Amino acid sequence: MISQRLRSLFLLLALAASWPAIAQNAADQAPPPAVANLIFNASFELGDAGFGCMKFLRPDTNPELRYDRPVIDATTAASGKQSMRIPNGFVEETMFYGRDFPWEPGADYTFSAWMKSTVAPHPVHIWLCTPT
Repeated sequence: MISQRLRSLFLLLALAASWPAIAQNAADQAPPPAVANLIFNASFELGDAGFGCMKFLRPDTNPELRYDRPVIDATTAASGKQSMRIPNGFVEETMFYGRDFPWEPGADYTFSAWMKSTVAPHPVHIWLCTPT
């Protein structure tokens, strides 16, 4: 028997999959207001402009201490036409960062990111922090 929680998940997935059709048929409803993206070059349309990458090279897995820099990938995109691929064949801790952006005290924000890994056991952590 499928639990209520699982049914809700299936319903959400079904709604998400059919959203374009629902949106087209909902002519009487106004679209949600567009919200500006506070992150500069968020869809990497300007290449790697505004972003940096720091790796902690591991001599045990990377004896030549080779730095594999991030690469713009035009074959995969969540929004826009390209994405950023960060090669990590040496299993090194990597910090990928972008420009500061303005925060309003007391305001609500939604942060979302599309990420994937080709190696399942390697976790991804996200931190939002001040530059100090």
